[in-house]
Amino acid sequence: MSGTRWLTCVLVLLVQGGAAAPPGEDFILGVCTHYAQEWERCNLSLPLVQQAGVGWIRDEMTWAKLETRPGKLVLPAYYQTWMHTAFEADIQPLIVLDYANKFYDHGNYPCSDAAREAFLRYVEFVARTYKGKVRIFEVWNEWDNGCGMPGKGGGRARDYARLLKTVYHTLKSIDPDCIVLGGAVSGAGVGDKTEGWTKRLLEAGALDFMDGFSIHPYTYDRSCETYTNPFPQSVDALQNVLRRYNGGKEKPLYITEMGWTTSTLANDAERQAAYLARFLLLAKTRPCIKGAWIYNLTDCVAYIGHWWTPGEAQRNFGILRQDITPKAAYWAVRDLSDLIQHGHYVGRKNMGDPTIFALKFSLRGKKRLALWTTRENGLWRVMFATKNAHHPETVTYWKPGRGDPVHLGWNKNLF
Repeated sequence: MSGTRWLTCVLVLLVQGGAAAPPGEDFILGVCTHYAQEWERCNLSLPLVQQAGVGWIRDEMTWAKLETRPGKLVLPAYYQTWMHTAFEADIQPLIVLDYANKFYDHGNYPCSDAAREAFLRYVEFVARTYKGKVRIFEVWNEWDNGCGMPGKGGGRARDYARLLKTVYHTLKSIDPDCIVLGGAVSGAGVGDKTEGWTKRLLEAGALDFMDGFSIHPYTYDRSCETYTNPFPQSVDALQNVLRRYNGGKEKPLYITEMGWTTSTLANDAERQAAYLARFLLLAKTRPCIKGAWIYNLTDCVAYIGHWWTPGEAQRNFGILRQDITPKAAYWAVRDLSDLIQHGHYVGRKNMGDPTIFALKFSLRGKKRLALWTTRENGLWRVMFATKNAHHPETVTYWKPGRGDPVHLGWNKNLF
């Protein structure tokens, strides 16, 4: 295989036989949608989520959209529509409870007693409306950097911790089995701009009021393995910090946003697909990561009042284009979704070169090997040998997102 595109893509080999690995806990695979902001139409894009074998979406129920008159909470009809459509398609929604309301604290972060009480009424309304249907709630989105708060900047960690504590108790009092995520930081939590904010959040005691810590470890125009704060090593570093505030125990992690843009200023569609596939496979190597939501399902049609343009990074994160046609990343996710959600990670095979990744998995008793290199240039040949006289007759070989797999025979004892 030669050329940049082939080198960065993922190859998956399926080898018959061998002892089956024990079944692992299912991994949540989801995509971020923006039905609440009316970016896309659920009746058009949710069928493609279903066809990709992806079981979750992440969206929000914005406080300001539910309380348009002081003290009066009403669920908008289009919110009800996309929720109903998702449930009908057997797709689970992670719901983000977020953003300010102009009636409280002058549209700023809800920090006063009156604003927090109003926010809790909104939380209770949503939780009771979807009790037993929504399994995961995330408290706010990127409080640390001011996302969704134009002109306000990032909020203070201690204010978020105070709100999180009351929201956690409210949600658990309504549905003790729901999962409450906190943090939702705009980075990896360590090794980047979010590290100081995360530390202040933990010092405020927030870890006791979340079932999982959520992060958004974007690397933008770089692969996650070669980034200055490489993944999944950044997860190990974050856990080292979390253990100090969690009695020495690991804290479950949820990656609620991660993706690559295909804007003309960054990656092409092939590289987006390769980077995303590699990230999902690497996420499976850390048992503390319970799920990952890809950002984003579709390119943004109208972001902050402007139409889609090819040079705007924020508008081109989709694995679907704005006309709902799939990019290469969609096909890669579709081909890997079963392995990511239900496979068991076995270990990394030593290939004699740290730039070559060979991750071993088991899926329903069959052994699989995911193979790629982080080098961007060159001509590579990888050869496999066996001393087993009863080696498999064929090896199933495919590039996720590149069509159907092929079945290749062994040349004597070599493949």
